[in-house]
Amino acid sequence: MANNDDLNIILERMIVALTSSGIGVFDLLLPENRLNWDHRMYELYGIRRGDFSSAYEAWKHSVHPDDLNQARSEFYSALSDESQFHSQFRIVWPSGETRHIESRTSVFRDADGAPVRIVGTNIDITAKKVADAMVQKLSRIASQTANVVIMTDLEGITEWVNEAFANLTGYVAEEIVGKKPGDLLQGKDSSADVVSTMSQALASKNSFHVEIINYRKDGSAYWVELRCEPLFDDQQQQIGFMSIGLDIDRRIRHEQQLVQQNELLLTMNQQSRVGTWEVDLQKDKCYWSEMTKEIHKVPVNFEPSLQTGVNFYKEGASRELIQICFDRAVNDGIPWDEEFELTTTTGEEVWVRGLGQAMIKDGHCERLVGSFQDINDVKLAEFALIEAKDRAEAATHVKGEFLASMSHEIRTPINRVTGMLNLLQRNTLDKHQSHLTNMALGSFDSLLGVINDILDFSRIESGQLAIENSDFDIEDLVTNAINPLALTAQDKGINLLLDTTEIADVTLNGDPGRIRQILTNLVSNAVKFTHKGYVYIHLKLVDVNQDQSLLVGEIVDTGIGIPNNKLGDIFESFTQVDTSTTGIYGGAGLGLAITRNLCRLLGGDLKVESHLGKGSRFAFSIQTKSIQPQHSKQTLKRSTVLSTIADKETDQLLVKFAASLGVNIEFSSDVLRDIEQKENLSAILLDYQQQRAVGHQVLRELSRSNQTLHPIYIIDAKDTTELQTDLKTALDTRIAENVTVLLNPIGRRSLARALQSFDDKAPTPNQTGHPGKRSENLDRKVLVVEDNLINQLVVEGYLESLEMEYVVAGNGLEALNLLRQQSDISVILMDCHMPEMDGYDATRAIRNGDAGARYKTVPIIALTANAMASDRGKCFDAGMTEFLTKPVSPEQLEEKIVYVSAQPPNSNQ
Repeated sequence: MANNDDLNIILERMIVALTSSGIGVFDLLLPENRLNWDHRMYELYGIRRGDFSSAYEAWKHSVHPDDLNQARSEFYSALSDESQFHSQFRIVWPSGETRHIESRTSVFRDADGAPVRIVGTNIDITAKKVADAMVQKLSRIASQTANVVIMTDLEGITEWVNEAFANLTGYVAEEIVGKKPGDLLQGKDSSADVVSTMSQALASKNSFHVEIINYRKDGSAYWVELRCEPLFDDQQQQIGFMSIGLDIDRRIRHEQQLVQQNELLLTMNQQSRVGTWEVDLQKDKCYWSEMTKEIHKVPVNFEPSLQTGVNFYKEGASRELIQICFDRAVNDGIPWDEEFELTTTTGEEVWVRGLGQAMIKDGHCERLVGSFQDINDVKLAEFALIEAKDRAEAATHVKGEFLASMSHEIRTPINRVTGMLNLLQRNTLDKHQSHLTNMALGSFDSLLGVINDILDFSRIESGQLAIENSDFDIEDLVTNAINPLALTAQDKGINLLLDTTEIADVTLNGDPGRIRQILTNLVSNAVKFTHKGYVYIHLKLVDVNQDQSLLVGEIVDTGIGIPNNKLGDIFESFTQVDTSTTGIYGGAGLGLAITRNLCRLLGGDLKVESHLGKGSRFAFSIQTKSIQPQHSKQTLKRSTVLSTIADKETDQLLVKFAASLGVNIEFSSDVLRDIEQKENLSAILLDYQQQRAVGHQVLRELSRSNQTLHPIYIIDAKDTTELQTDLKTALDTRIAENVTVLLNPIGRRSLARALQSFDDKAPTPNQTGHPGKRSENLDRKVLVVEDNLINQLVVEGYLESLEMEYVVAGNGLEALNLLRQQSDISVILMDCHMPEMDGYDATRAIRNGDAGARYKTVPIIALTANAMASDRGKCFDAGMTEFLTKPVSPEQLEEKIVYVSAQPPNSNQ
């Protein structure tokens, strides 16, 4: 049975729902014998609240005397055995006007079944009564209405139906006349109670108004609203009934759908643990739904108040926040959607999402409504994720520090060993000693490559890989990246082909270091897994818009290939296609994973196609910016170049290069014969890479002949200095001085530079790699700041080979003292980690003028075993000019010194 609290809630909701409907609400409390009316009841009865001493007196005075006893009788009858009843009676307004009232009432009983409260509604049905009186008059035109009209006799037997009846039910008049409508229209889902109500009304010759499910002739069900009224003759004798049926199927179905949606909403609220609440500021009352009470861990009969509700918010931030939200909503109408922490009655701390909104009337906030959602599990999971993220970041930091430390510790001895080996190579060695030295250096290069891969992988994994942007000549970058791999390819007997025709003479903006790394990784991988045939590198530019282009490259090899079922694995970290390849080819399984990540970081991607035993094709793309012409496209005077290169792929590539330069290249199997026959002959290309014996034979024949000499270019990937010496020893001086070595693979630009000498009548540019005229930028005095004796010896040896003057300091303090004493230091090589004063502090002191004003802008090159991106940034932040990572080669050191020496002083360093 419902208790008083539930009844109060039901009543309050009913009042809210019916206020705007024109329906009056009354509430009779039987134990107190008190009848309460709302304001609408007084309006219905045409009186004011203060006109009578009580609502009951107002009712008794207003009911029509002829209807008063009947109304009382129905009331007491309902108290005895009914829970609901429906009555109609007349009332008389003070003005004398008679009105008809329809009353619907519910009786609430206690646990023993005794009535304790009656709640009901009144509605003015005067208009309906008037309309009913007019039904008889309207029966003549019933056939014209869209509603169903049925005329029956006093026994309920059908006498007449209109056309709308047939349209709705499917039965024609002949099928229904003479029968009771219910015999044809009612079925299994027709309410028995409603049928009984209709039967009783007909038996007592009264009207009825019901809603019921009927059935059409085809068996389909539909809802209909039936209003049945008695029919009278002119002498007011009842002669039958007229029923009007309204098709309400669509409305009922819609209402049922709304009920289902409401039930679904309640279920969803239960599942998502969402409760509602309301605060009536006028009555100072609070309402909590069952779920809201469940969230707060309070009993179902808990009566919340504004103060008790606030006390559930955890002291501190949550309680302060709800107070702010409450004040803003009441004063300014600002809604809220916040997360709060509550303390339940059981002492448990739970997180909720609270929403609130002010209900404003006449510029004042009357109510606050909102909801609570239990998000405790979500918040706990969120806190767990944050904690896990913190732990992961801490672990990443520790791993980064460990990698940095290990990198430094490994690079330091590698630098010493490779430094000594480089110095040893510069001495006179026999072939066996030179071979062993080269093997040792190659092994250390492989070790260094593995270390660099691991460091790059760590940077990418932690999102710390820095991407730079600078302008660079793409053709030179590609050529310089590929040339060092040619020797390995030549030793394996494979042909390395580089097609730069479509990227000639342009400047790009991007990260040249990472692009070079991508090319080196892919080409070295192709060379590694190719044992015969060729590796072909082709690059082109694809315009995206006015400012952006894609650098697209492909590396095609005729190597061992990759099985189809392994293509998806080759880009995974620490993965080899076959574990047996690790022992054969080496590597950590990181190269391709790093390369693809680099491509994606640069706005592109890396893809692969492969056929087992036939080779592979790796295609990459990189986004670049600010493409602009570097200089006008090179063309040469129309001339002919004789070539002894018989390799089909290389020959086709050279012909393509020559065509873009305006030169003809023709294959010659007899150079001496063709020299005499060709006009406009500009040069001769001799293939030393694959036909060394043929090349020697041609040179010897030219040396013995009296032919006019033309520039001769021999193509090889071997050490050019050694080859040049051999040629001078084996050949006539006249021939030897006319011979230039071109490093393989030949790029378009290197071929153009070589042939340019013919057009300009100028000496052939030095493309051999052996020392030419010493750079003026090497006429410098260098200060080496290094605490390790072996590292000092390595750098000293490099500088001596470059014929550079130098002095050495063991730490930063010694370096400052030495600079104060000498005024001719032009470049400083600075180690970072040293006792007493490290390289960072020493650099900052120099930039601050502690070594004298003249050294504030001196170039300082970091020479360190620290290889992490953060180390590079730390060096530049301290004021260093450039950065070199140990181990360093003599060529790298020379290049960096020349570079910094050529730069103008920077007063802001």
